Amino acid sequence: MACMILESGVLELQEVSKLLQLVFHRNKNQHRLAKWWKWLSILKRSVRKLLHEIAGKETEAVKTRVCYMAELLVPRCHL
Repeated sequence: MACMILESGVLELQEVSKLLQLVFHRNKNQHRLAKWWKWLSILKRSVRKLLHEIAGKETEAVKTRVCYMAELLVPRCHL
């Protein structure tokens, strides 16, 4: 059961990564000077790196990245 929950979480994370990539690709010229664009770019890269770490089964790196994203990155992206 825990494996299915983890698997669905990875699938959702992949979908979020695809959406971020599409938003970034289609709007980079138009919004690149906006203050929030920097944080969107950092979020996109962090999600992509998290997926690579999950695929590589680097548990310590995954924990570190999730804490960084939860405590620092997502709140700053929200503002």
